[in-house]
Amino acid sequence: MYEDRETKVLSLDELQDKIVSHSKDIKKIIEEGDVLKYRVNNLSAAKIGEVKKHKDPRSNKEYLSIEFYSLEQIEILQVITKERFELESYNLQ
Repeated sequence: MYEDRETKVLSLDELQDKIVSHSKDIKKIIEEGDVLKYRVNNLSAAKIGEVKKHKDPRSNKEYLSIEFYSLEQIEILQVITKERFELESYNLQ
């Protein structure tokens, strides 16, 4: 294997150990804290927001949503995982 200070090539086993989850449906692997660029319907402008967990008071079930829209109600345009966002963002305080 090739390795230097900035780049490390992973074996298939090492790479598979790093995969948290996978799916062909992006909505199944989105987690609380991920940042999405999304559209509510085809007519609305794109928005950016953080995925949060909410609880339905009637059914007592928890679900992921963004600005109180469930993930099924939106069209996802782009995703930044919470880990990537924390790694690459600057804290201004």
